[in-house]
Amino acid sequence: PLAAEEIRALFERGHVSAKFQLGNIPDGMVTKPEREYAGHAFVAPRVVAPIIADGNLEDWKNVPAQSCLIERRIGILDDDPTGVYVACDDQNLYLGFRCEVDQSIQSDPTHIYYPTGEFLVTPRDRDGDVHADDYVEFVLKSKDGHVYRFVLNANGNLLDSRDGDKAWNANVKWRGRSDFKDWTAELAVPLAELGLKVGDTVDFNAVRSWKLFKSS
Repeated sequence: PLAAEEIRALFERGHVSAKFQLGNIPDGMVTKPEREYAGHAFVAPRVVAPIIADGNLEDWKNVPAQSCLIERRIGILDDDPTGVYVACDDQNLYLGFRCEVDQSIQSDPTHIYYPTGEFLVTPRDRDGDVHADDYVEFVLKSKDGHVYRFVLNANGNLLDSRDGDKAWNANVKWRGRSDFKDWTAELAVPLAELGLKVGDTVDFNAVRSWKLFKSS
């Protein structure tokens, strides 16, 4: 059996928290991890032209994708090709996400095993139970002390909340979609509604829940 310290070390390796800074800092990455899989920091690059939340990710070509998600059930690095994007300008925080469909499903023209695609999708109203579907979730603990959550299912339906209150709705623009190739999502959120300005550093996390396979 593992000793208590060994168990704690494995737990810490498998649970990552991140900080990102809003602004245009050269070279993108900021700090090295204190230990393997430890909390880390990255920069949300400052973009010149607004990013349009249309679900196509065409505006993210010059923004590096962050990956290295952690498979939560067993605490190891996830090997699925998933990318998380964060950027900003003077008005908005931009969030993006892409998860590629498994190649075996992409190359199966009959889609016998997954006739509706690789992702669990249910059309829902705003602030509906998107957690019952496959979803991507962005969580920010802002400078104003509030915790903001933006959750989109694979159909692109949004749940947004502040401190768990779903009655709070941001003036956010969003789009999400999925098919037999990939699953993408984009959001544009006014910085003022998050209590942020360019140059701030906040706690941040991204979660991908994948019911048929795994969460990370």
